[in-house]
Parts: sequence; C-alpha cells; structure tokens
Amino acid sequence: MLNPELWFLFPVGILIGILAMSSGISGSNFWIPVYMIWIGIEPKVGFWLALLTMIFGFGSGVYKNLRSCTVNGYLVRQYLKVCLPASILGGALSTQAPQQLLLTCFGVFVTGYGAYSLVSYFRQPAQPYVQGA
Repeated sequence: MLNPELWFLFPVGILIGILAMSSGISGSNFWIPVYMIWIGIEPKVGFWLALLTMIFGFGSGVYKNLRSCTVNGYLVRQYLKVCLPASILGGALSTQAPQQLLLTCFGVFVTGYGAYSLVSYFRQPAQPYVQGA
C-alpha cells in the first residue's frame, strides 16, 4: 500500500531519474541549452560544462565496466587513436572559431543527426515480440 504522506517522492524520483539519465553520453545535447540559454553562461564555458557533466554522468558506468572487466581494450585503443588527436586539435583551434559558428554547427549537427535517427528508426521493419527471447 502506498503511503499518502510521501506522494511528493514520486515526482522527485522522476525528476532525479531524468536529470541522471540526461547526464550520460548524449547529455550535452540537453545541458548545453540549459547552461547557455536558461542560465546565461557564455557558449565556450557552456560547452565545457556540458562535457564535464557528461564525464561525471557516465563515469560511474565506465567504473562499473572496468571493475567487471567488460571493457574491450583493443576497441578502446583503436578509438583513442582517432579521438585523442582530434579532440586536442579541436580544443586548440576552438579559440580561433567564432562562437556563433560553433553554436550553428552544433545545432545543425544535432538537428540533422536527430532527423536521421528518427527516419532510420521508422524505416526498420517491425520486429515480432517473442516471449522468452
């Protein structure tokens, strides 16, 4: 039986769940507008804050996977060969790019990738539900 005195914990739990899940790998898509539009932080700082939010958001998952030895080391090394130089170059060149250009590129990418994901989702044939599979 539910305790009527604790009714407020359900919406609080939903809010905490939404905030926690929005801090994961794609959490910056949610937090960049929050930081820059609602809070009014300058764009470059907003990007860094969003990345920091992502790191802390999915850091616990990385820690869990490292502890359970479910990380594919070979795949991580191959990924880092491309990502580390690209991120260092992007960080070094970010001071040269105008803020409006960065925001426009980010917005176009998020909108385009979101549209692509949505279209590809609806183009998939419906999978029949098999109980116990």
